[in-house]
Amino acid sequence: MRRALAVVAFIAVWLLVLGGATRIPWSAPLLSRDQVTLNGQDFRPVMGAGVEDGSALGIGAIASDGNAMQSVPMDRLRAANYPLLTYRFEDFPRTLELLLVFRRADTPDDVQTVALPWPGDGVVTVDLHAASPAWRGEITELGFAEYATAQLVPPSIAFQPFRLDQARLASPAWNALPRLLRQAWFGYQPWSLASINVVGASADTNASMPATLVVGTVLSLLVCAFLLRGSRRQRLRSVVIAGALCWVALDARWLADLWAKHRLTESIYAGKSWQERARLQPDEDVAGFAQLARQQLADNRQPDRVLVGSDSTYTMLRLIYFLLPLNAAPLESAIAALPVRDWPADTIIVLCSSTHWHYDDSDATLRSDSRSIAVTPLFVGGKLAVYRARRGSR
Repeated sequence: MRRALAVVAFIAVWLLVLGGATRIPWSAPLLSRDQVTLNGQDFRPVMGAGVEDGSALGIGAIASDGNAMQSVPMDRLRAANYPLLTYRFEDFPRTLELLLVFRRADTPDDVQTVALPWPGDGVVTVDLHAASPAWRGEITELGFAEYATAQLVPPSIAFQPFRLDQARLASPAWNALPRLLRQAWFGYQPWSLASINVVGASADTNASMPATLVVGTVLSLLVCAFLLRGSRRQRLRSVVIAGALCWVALDARWLADLWAKHRLTESIYAGKSWQERARLQPDEDVAGFAQLARQQLADNRQPDRVLVGSDSTYTMLRLIYFLLPLNAAPLESAIAALPVRDWPADTIIVLCSSTHWHYDDSDATLRSDSRSIAVTPLFVGGKLAVYRARRGSR
């Protein structure tokens, strides 16, 4: 009898712990009471091109900006009744990221987005209530958007044709527990700029795994100690075994995540020469701007200083990196450190996607809100401009 009670208590403990980790309410049924199923053919391409492929939608091309999106109108679906989203794609490339895009009746002019886990070739289930506070009210439009993984994947090679098979919205149910846990703990997440190493990945959804395992293991050991009442030696052995199993589970999750991340790297660079790999930059446009700036300086002696400005700090820093080994630095930092009139006469200014600085052709100066720099234009075209500073700046 004690063993039977221990088994029942053990199951109840883990249902409580795992259900809490996935936010499934205790009142939820085993199967979803309500659900809305959308086949791929119900979606229509908004960006990019797609064709019906049986009940699925085949996405064969992206838009000129490198993105694709498919959507379907909804008949004022109440978000609170359908928090579980299940979706299935085929041949979805690892180089693309996936977004859920939806529109609410209370904000018809705004589009809400939720970052979704990479679908691969399997079925993925996520809790939209936990994923985004914007999932509320009445939904009037629903769709998916795809784009190259930011700061990791060169946009020129990111897209490959794939199929949108099906999407389903459902009410909470306990049968979704295994799928929610699998995705939350073992779902693929790409590298991010916040990643110092593979342990400190993104603000990831699998952060609940260590706490869940610890709480579940401690409660299980307490239940076993109370009901089975083994010797001290048996209890100590149980603690050691349970700790080892938790360690193995966490290490297996870490290795699986590392393997998935390296699969992305291999899909981009494997089988290519060093020259090809060097050309494959995640921010190909910024690398191209740096190469164009170098070409403008090729006929002149190497400048003592190159100052870079951009509305985007990330673009500015990446452009400085691509300009190495030139002595490049941020333009605003140089202005704060030294009066413009004291700059070397051959200082080069490179502006990329900058609206803060404007060139005044009447007196050949670069102007901002409070600064004026006398310059000689070397190249002005598109989002890139290269100038040589002259005396007379202030």
